[in-house]
Amino acid sequence: MGTHETENPTEFPHGIGKVARAVLALNGYTRYDQLTGVSAKELLKLHGIGPKAIRILEAELAARGQALADSETTGSGRKATVQVTTTDGHDT
Repeated sequence: MGTHETENPTEFPHGIGKVARAVLALNGYTRYDQLTGVSAKELLKLHGIGPKAIRILEAELAARGQALADSETTGSGRKATVQVTTTDGHDT
């Protein structure tokens, strides 16, 4: 037999990294719908999950009309953008 590592099967793209995919699987996350109940802050606490993985996962979730638990989304699944105008007329 070979010495190949057996990867944990997940729906997540290879672009998030092998370690990130393995860490997600080891923590019970193998499907996108499971990520809708967890925040980016919680995922970032997992060793091996960084900002790049979060960005990719958020984009993949948005494409499916879903979002992480702490993401503010519109009905289309996209993050809502709020523009605020201050009393001196400047946009923030």
